[in-house]
Amino acid sequence: MTNNLKISKSEEKHNGSLPFFLLWVYSMGIMKITTKSTYIKDDRISMQMPQSHWKNDVEYVALVEDLIYHEELLHMETITHHHFTNRLEHSIRVSYKSYQLAKKWKLDARSTARAGLLHDFFHEDRVAVAQLNIGAHADAHPKIACENACRITEISSLERDIILKHMFLVSRCGLPRYKESFVVTYVDKYVAIREVVEPIKEIAGSRLRNLVSKLSPVNLNINI
Repeated sequence: MTNNLKISKSEEKHNGSLPFFLLWVYSMGIMKITTKSTYIKDDRISMQMPQSHWKNDVEYVALVEDLIYHEELLHMETITHHHFTNRLEHSIRVSYKSYQLAKKWKLDARSTARAGLLHDFFHEDRVAVAQLNIGAHADAHPKIACENACRITEISSLERDIILKHMFLVSRCGLPRYKESFVVTYVDKYVAIREVVEPIKEIAGSRLRNLVSKLSPVNLNINI
């Protein structure tokens, strides 16, 4: 597995993407993710994206419909990802938000949407990935995802670059060659942070409110 997915020296070279890196860094401070739908269940929060948020976007669905309902991708819904969500939900969030940015910046929205959906297309957990002996998790799982993607659909060089290098900040994959690769990389990190931080904030807030309610004068039978 993944023997044919070694990153060549030519793939490590950027393709006019470095100037875009500055825009990418700047965007980190201004981009907002609109999805905030959460619910608490057994001290865990599922940051569920309302289906209408992307399903009502006809143009987006047309670009990814053959992938998003694929049996192997649907299986990712059963895999916990970032502690509070599942791998399919995470992949859809990254794909749709990346697609929106690609459209806004007049980039290749199709490739961005499809590669964003496939960037974490693997079913193994961290232990299983480590047992494959193909590198650290940040280096290995993009290779597995790219190989899996190639099995179910045709992958362009742009889409390959997006998938293989979406962890470039913490891996040895080399600098992404395309602007679209920077978009997916950033969105992936931004979404991942939100998927962890927002549930923790909700849980902490809920517990704090419960504690305050227990300490209220009414519950303590204190007359003021």
